[in-house]
Amino acid sequence: MLKRNRKSRVKCNNAEMRYTCRFLTQAASFFFYFFCRVVFFLFFFSIFFDKN
Repeated sequence: MLKRNRKSRVKCNNAEMRYTCRFLTQAASFFFYFFCRVVFFLFFFSIFFDKN
């Protein structure tokens, strides 16, 4: 059991590293998309209010 737990811990650590890398890449892409979307909406609303 101890040997299996040690092996599982190592595997979990590797999986956590891979998960963190994937999470960081997904979070970066998501924040970049969100930032572009916010800028687009601010630009759109600024034009809309300028027309009014």
